[in-house]
Amino acid sequence: MATNSETYYLGIDVGTTSVKVSLSRVTDGKLSVLKSYSRDTGADIRNATPEIREQSPYKVISTLLQCLADLGVELTNSVSMGVCGQMHGVVLWKRDLVWADVCSGEKFGSKVSNLITWEDRRCDDTFLSSLPIPTSGYKLCSGFGCCSLAWLARNSPAAIAEYHLSGTIMDLLVYLLCKLSTAVTSEQCAYSWGYYNPVRREWDTEQLSSVGVDLTLLPRVLSTSVA
Repeated sequence: MATNSETYYLGIDVGTTSVKVSLSRVTDGKLSVLKSYSRDTGADIRNATPEIREQSPYKVISTLLQCLADLGVELTNSVSMGVCGQMHGVVLWKRDLVWADVCSGEKFGSKVSNLITWEDRRCDDTFLSSLPIPTSGYKLCSGFGCCSLAWLARNSPAAIAEYHLSGTIMDLLVYLLCKLSTAVTSEQCAYSWGYYNPVRREWDTEQLSSVGVDLTLLPRVLSTSVA
């Protein structure tokens, strides 16, 4: 797709209500945006409890595929790709999840949990006050990934026992696209979960263990800085 003097970049934004994609080209150092598309995901899952705000990861990723079809681009044709999106939220999945499962909603759904979004309010003030203080001093809020994991560990342990990995919805996408064997995330997304110390560059494992969070679920944190 790209010549020696051309480089193509695919940008993906996985938002709370929509997915956006943009294809750009750099020719002899000059950037030009070729195409951009956006689609609403309709991924919200209705729940009788208003505090619970969850989405269907399958609908999110299916919407992305529709956007890419609109764009007329195959993922393997892009030289470079960047992914951003909604932070704080958490989704869990099984280690044997592969890209081919995206083609089957039923199969995908059996390997991936609902996405608990940043808008979730199941962690009330009483629950949050029972959690240890993060080493970073970050103020905890409902909808933060680690808070949601702690809530599940305390109130619904069976619901997460079958999963091996967790991350943001962007981390799930990268896991699938890059055919990874473990979940990875950025320092920014890790910090948004509440229990990552950006100075030490490590999870608050002692605090998380004390509230029952399975540390093996946590994604490996990679730096996004450019030297």
